Amino acid sequence: MYAWERPLEQVVGRARSAELRKIAIPAHADIILAGSSVYAGRLAVLATLVLFALANNKLTAELSFVLVVYFNTLHWSVMHYFPRGLASFQEALKSVRLMEVRSCLYIG
Repeated sequence: MYAWERPLEQVVGRARSAELRKIAIPAHADIILAGSSVYAGRLAVLATLVLFALANNKLTAELSFVLVVYFNTLHWSVMHYFPRGLASFQEALKSVRLMEVRSCLYIG
């Protein structure tokens, strides 16, 4: 074994662990988002109905149905389209920054 192989192995190991940490952070955020998407809509409907009833309003089946339909529509928009929009925006920013760096390299 050559003398340079051990230090190179340590440098590559540190780079790989740093890369895995950067990959793990968005993965954890995706897991939390996916897990919360199951219960967030139901919890919001429950909290709204409870607060509505506690405010001395008359809670009917018709009102409950309208609220559930409204919150389901809102839940779909917030939990599915909004994160996709943020991800697309971040990818666009990365692409623009990469193009800026490459254009500076070619010009300079």
